Amino acid sequence: MSHLGKPGNLALRSFAGLPPGVNQRDCDGPIDPLDDMDAQDLWAASTESVREKIAMGFARARSDDVRDALLGAAQTDRHFSRAAPQGLGAALWSAWIDYRDQMLNQLRRRGQLDLQ
Repeated sequence: MSHLGKPGNLALRSFAGLPPGVNQRDCDGPIDPLDDMDAQDLWAASTESVREKIAMGFARARSDDVRDALLGAAQTDRHFSRAAPQGLGAALWSAWIDYRDQMLNQLRRRGQLDLQ
């Protein structure tokens, strides 16, 4: 063995501080401020273009569900054309929230989320 000591001790000594050019203040604080935001906050902070993109994605991806919900509601309510059934809105809203939250999380992970 060499006179410098164990290889593990050498590794510890060579990485005792931050790399050159990195200040401690750059390392302090949250890694990503978006991590502290829930989906509702992300949605509120998103730009109109992001909101529209997500809404259009939902409309395209869930068009069959919308069709089925409308047709199912029409069959169960004889007065469908006069007043919308309560279950129709609840089912679509729940699906929308799930889709919205999933898309916001994907955009955040990829670093593609535009905020106002």
